[in-house]
Amino acid sequence: MPGYRPGMGRFLQRYWGYIVLALVILGWVTHAVGYAFVLILSVVALVYFLVQAPLTCGAEVRKGDHCRNNSHGLLLGCWIRQHKWQRAKNIFVSRKWQSTIHDLMGTPKDVLGTIGGLVSIVSLFVALPLAFLK
Repeated sequence: MPGYRPGMGRFLQRYWGYIVLALVILGWVTHAVGYAFVLILSVVALVYFLVQAPLTCGAEVRKGDHCRNNSHGLLLGCWIRQHKWQRAKNIFVSRKWQSTIHDLMGTPKDVLGTIGGLVSIVSLFVALPLAFLK
């Protein structure tokens, strides 16, 4: 029997990383959990934002435009083979950074995914030494 809200399961399948990120932020603000737990949640949130968060592809197409297909994560492109790893490759090529930043800041969902990924990275690098020093 489906839950109270029929679309809630699909919503949670697509956006569970935002809930994990909210738990990370809540853990930092309240100090209710240990640094090791925040570290683990930060890694999980980072993996979500890198490879699963629903975003727009943004790969360059022939006309100078950007692909508007849906993609998964900050690193991956859409279903088109040439787009699949184009964003990940562009991150490591300095002359393509402007294009990559444009792709990651294209739509509101892209901005949320990018900010979520950055918050996860910062949380990871702050929690890492604190978890091992305690």
